[in-house]
Amino acid sequence: MPDTLAWDVWLGPAPARPYNPAYLPFKWRGWWDFGTGALGDIGCHAFDPVCRALKLGAPISVQASSSRVNTETYPVAAMVTYQFPARGELPAGETNMV
Repeated sequence: MPDTLAWDVWLGPAPARPYNPAYLPFKWRGWWDFGTGALGDIGCHAFDPVCRALKLGAPISVQASSSRVNTETYPVAAMVTYQFPARGELPAGETNMV
């Protein structure tokens, strides 16, 4: 463990566990206890300009599938399909995030 890391502070409210380099410095994002996976990590930034430009608002349905899921990490692959209602003169539509 790096000398400058206060592991117990870094863990915060996550369940206690020993330090492992599999978590830091970047990989914490893919663990259920620490991050939000790719969709929450970068997906929110990628979707924001699209949602604003198309005035999407909340979807009326969401369907998702993914590669194998376990109790520790997010899946390595997923596809999420969002269906949006018509908005004024803008038609209903569907979009996928892979």
